[in-house]
Amino acid sequence: MLTRLLYIRTPHVFRRSASVLSNLVSKCSSCGIQLQSTSAAAPGYIPLVSHKPFQRQEDTIYNKYTKHLDPEDMALLNLHPTAAESQHPRHKHTSDSSYKDCLRCRQIKHKHQFNSVEETQNLSTTSIIDKVEHINGQMVYAISAIDFPLGINKQLVNQYKPIVVITKCDLIFPQKETMAKFPFYKEYMTAKFEIPPTNVFLVSSRRDWGLQTLNSVLQSNPQKYFIVGDINSGKSSLISKLLLRDRGDTRMKYDVWAARNGPGISNLPGFTRGELQFSISNYELIDLPGLNHMNFPNFARLKNVFKAPPLYRKGLYSSQYDTIKGGQVLAVGGFFYVKLPDNGMILQYKNLINVSPVVLRDTDRIGALEQKLDPSLTNKFLIPPTTKLRKLLIPPFVGKIDLVVKNLGYLELTPTGSKSDNKLIEVLVPENLDLQIIVRKPLVTYVQKVLSGRNKNGNVLSLPNLWKSTKVVQHYRNEKLYSRLYPFLQSQQQSIEALSGMQYAEDTEITRENYDAYWLE
Repeated sequence: MLTRLLYIRTPHVFRRSASVLSNLVSKCSSCGIQLQSTSAAAPGYIPLVSHKPFQRQEDTIYNKYTKHLDPEDMALLNLHPTAAESQHPRHKHTSDSSYKDCLRCRQIKHKHQFNSVEETQNLSTTSIIDKVEHINGQMVYAISAIDFPLGINKQLVNQYKPIVVITKCDLIFPQKETMAKFPFYKEYMTAKFEIPPTNVFLVSSRRDWGLQTLNSVLQSNPQKYFIVGDINSGKSSLISKLLLRDRGDTRMKYDVWAARNGPGISNLPGFTRGELQFSISNYELIDLPGLNHMNFPNFARLKNVFKAPPLYRKGLYSSQYDTIKGGQVLAVGGFFYVKLPDNGMILQYKNLINVSPVVLRDTDRIGALEQKLDPSLTNKFLIPPTTKLRKLLIPPFVGKIDLVVKNLGYLELTPTGSKSDNKLIEVLVPENLDLQIIVRKPLVTYVQKVLSGRNKNGNVLSLPNLWKSTKVVQHYRNEKLYSRLYPFLQSQQQSIEALSGMQYAEDTEITRENYDAYWLE
């Protein structure tokens, strides 16, 4: 009854959840953390509200010099309001005291300030399970399309069989119609986790793709839905656009409304720090903090890096590539370094990370840059160079692969040239960064049409005539899609053999048929 009374004054079908608990405990409207006004250093701080009305500086100056003028002087200076101004006085903004942002969210949204990694909050798998078990609700799992399948928590997906929402699809497909032609994401979730294709939705919150279908499905089974996903998976953006669709506002009206009412959205990962509950038509959505912590030292400087460039511009077969030679090192923002073996290898790469890589002569240059970083390289090393590096090994492969870094994007790598041995490519990561890195079969082969190797009559073509080939959609057939990187032990050979259980030497024959036997999912 109390909840119904609280809803009576709400003028629209959308309402922020008005449960008794959420009204008794004041939370930040953007990030969901509990508010407090006692300690500016503690999370959720909000300054005590000043009751002094806001006044523009020009109005203050105007009042200062006109308040002592006689009416005759005001008329002489033509300072009396006109008839039109009297009939239509200036609009005065009235704020809604039920919507409050903590100081941290104000600084992020209005001043673009983000002071500390400690201002983020993430949930563990155990915490998510505990919340789901105590509240009768359906899990909705948001997974970023660009670094897929890194955003999948196997335990949660296997245990709860959630509704799966693949987000940020505008970074993969140029058009909504193209997105519907490639079933890769649905096929993968069905093959690996037995999620029905009808429970996998491809969306773009930025371009409003697929949201009508998703909203219809949620409305058809009204209940509470928990939005779960890794940090920076697009959960809050998804909720925000579902609210927009429910309100039926124009984009301009919605932007004004969303700036006050949340959920808070930022390119900085970990924006949401507490539960945010919303009611949309006949169902409820609960936005939870993201899974998996990110320990980058300066989020404010890195915010643009978390916006990966579109695959359909930089990751196509026809897209431009760059080259490095054997023995050289590719430094990617200071986040990691790709070191080529000095065995004649030439590496072509396409960069789908929003930072410009730097080619270094060898690993000794990293130490030199650590001592003195050239000012011209400041914007290319968002993480300061360091020689305290963990060494990882890319497992054997043939052809091209994606080197995928969680939340950043990926590099497409294609070795060429005549190699003298099977030495592996190394990836060096600063010890103080907990990056999630995998190698993946090229995403472009699943989201763009590939050559079939046959002509229009179905005849197999020889290599010189491959240009005559028809193009087809490549389906996912439950093959190995990705592999973890190998930690370096005493030697490359020992590292591979100890973890894969297979023999490996510099002269081992690696083919398209056997290389993924060395891959560790």
